[in-house]
Amino acid sequence: MQTTINAADGKIIILGPFSAKNNEIWRSLGGKFSGGSWVLPDTEGARLRVVELFGAKSDEVVAIIPLSLEAVLENGGCMSIGGYVLATRRGRDHSVQTADGVTLEAGSFPSSGGSVKHPRVAASTDAVFALRCRSSFATAHGLEIQSTKAVSSIEI
Repeated sequence: MQTTINAADGKIIILGPFSAKNNEIWRSLGGKFSGGSWVLPDTEGARLRVVELFGAKSDEVVAIIPLSLEAVLENGGCMSIGGYVLATRRGRDHSVQTADGVTLEAGSFPSSGGSVKHPRVAASTDAVFALRCRSSFATAHGLEIQSTKAVSSIEI
């Protein structure tokens, strides 16, 4: 799975791909970026927000995500659903990179997207992603579950 979440010693430690949207949320919760991870104070509010973005502690599944789903957002060259990053484009003429645990099952990405100052992933309208995520997240978003894998190391 692309995002690792652990709680220890009064802190929540989140390691995952870059997302301006997530970074803004972590900052608003009092988080600091340190050593390649976001470190948040372990409060009830922070835990609730993490669960809202990634789902509650549960087994890992592969969920199917059609681009037509309203929950899929594109913001600043980053396409995401909840807290999970699906794909990013660093610059207008850069290729699109899918995040760890994400595959493009159908559709395509153009060779360029957006403008120099505002790159876009610009996936085709028929794009369908497969995402490894928590089963609670998939269920809460009404996603089709393709396969299930029991994972005991997911925290929070």
